[in-house]
Amino acid sequence: MNQQSASSSKNFPIDNLVYDLMMIIAKKSKGLKAMEQYLQDAQNNQRVRDSFEKIRKQDEECIRELTRHLGFLVSQQQSTGGGASR
Repeated sequence: MNQQSASSSKNFPIDNLVYDLMMIIAKKSKGLKAMEQYLQDAQNNQRVRDSFEKIRKQDEECIRELTRHLGFLVSQQQSTGGGASR
């Protein structure tokens, strides 16, 4: 990390990893919303619909897992009184 990045992250209330997790969760959640339409579009093709369902379930599990990680990191930062760690 260069010095400019280090100094700018000190002014930001969350660290890069927390931000990354939040962005991935948000984007995967938007993808799940879109998946609803894709499932409707595939209603006459069971093979494709099954694949979409499988992907949707995997994405839901990823969101749950990443949310657990996010909760852990946030609680860890709160207990140490720290914001950005980088």
